[in-house]
Amino acid sequence: MFRILTNNWPLKLLALFLAFVLSVYVYQYGEYEMKASLDLPLEVRNLSDDLTFLDLPPPKIKVNVSGNLQQVNALKREAIRAVIDLKSFTAAGSYTISPELPDTPLLKVYCPLPVVRARLAKKLRIRLPIEAWHRGDLPGGYLLSRESIAPRQAEVVGPEELVLSARRVIAEVNLAGRLSRISQSIPLVAYTRENAPLDPAIVRIEPSSAQYSAEVNPVANVKAVRINAELSGSPPAGYYLKEMRITPSQVLFPEALYKQRPLKTLSIEPVSLDGKKGSFSQTAKILYGFIPPSDLPTTVTIEVTLGKLDASEDTMVTVNIDIFGRNPDYDYIVHPPSVIVQSADFAGFSEAERSIVKVQVNVEGLTLGIYRIAPQVNLPPNIRGAIAIPETIEVSVIQR
Repeated sequence: MFRILTNNWPLKLLALFLAFVLSVYVYQYGEYEMKASLDLPLEVRNLSDDLTFLDLPPPKIKVNVSGNLQQVNALKREAIRAVIDLKSFTAAGSYTISPELPDTPLLKVYCPLPVVRARLAKKLRIRLPIEAWHRGDLPGGYLLSRESIAPRQAEVVGPEELVLSARRVIAEVNLAGRLSRISQSIPLVAYTRENAPLDPAIVRIEPSSAQYSAEVNPVANVKAVRINAELSGSPPAGYYLKEMRITPSQVLFPEALYKQRPLKTLSIEPVSLDGKKGSFSQTAKILYGFIPPSDLPTTVTIEVTLGKLDASEDTMVTVNIDIFGRNPDYDYIVHPPSVIVQSADFAGFSEAERSIVKVQVNVEGLTLGIYRIAPQVNLPPNIRGAIAIPETIEVSVIQR
């Protein structure tokens, strides 16, 4: 057998080489037809100045073409674009549009083009004041002052129904760990009355950012006491606490008062989540436990954002968060105090079986500050997988 394979091996190698050359020629220059799919960028033209998209069209469409290998490769190298021409669309509404392709000799389409569904809405622009929202706290003994933001107003531009739902334009400032003057350009986001952000890809802010500045100064003879938000009840099934803000988030006690009332944290009147199906703002009284001096704040503003789950109630379990890895010198505040664990495998589980689900947060090694942490979900062995909602929680580490 070996002799048969090695006999006349130069001729056999030559035949193999000729076969290879012939195949390359056929594919490159022959008439062999092949099929391929191209992802073409989709370009929008002639959209009326009075209209805008309520849903953005896809950035690309898939086009099925045929030709020999050389033709297909040439098409892939060309900067070909599909176009939807909206010149004849002058009124708001939902439309189905067939894209147009350039007149290119090499472009041989063998399947119908995918249609594009466009929802056009009347364009509206309104002016709203710009507000600064604070995330995180300054270190103890520091005070924020001389806040300024420029410009003071911004234009919200987009589909009429979305723009009319906008109530504020927000510049969100992170104060955590700041010890010196703040001066930075901050992106702007439009929020609805329910504290839900509007999609910046659809609703445009002009200008898109604002210049924020503030002074951060040490304050002598004061003690910063954090305010701990108190929530009661729970929203209906299918809703969960997505985010919560409290303003102000701390109170500066004069040193003499702090010596008399050495409080680690302050509480507020409980804010009820019972029956809430949307985001809301509420004023709550600070519970000092004594009559505070007139220069200390007496109320805070709580802004609560609720999320909605697209899942049935029997696939969800609400679980309180356990903290492990504590440092005895610190206290830990967790927001939200519980999460929803969702899994299709929970359907049909008893309350006893659901109680096995545990959610933990590891705070080992954390120093003073505010952190976003993904909780650990411990599941029974017969659960294949689950997700925690929200995916991260806020942990504040404060001095005991």
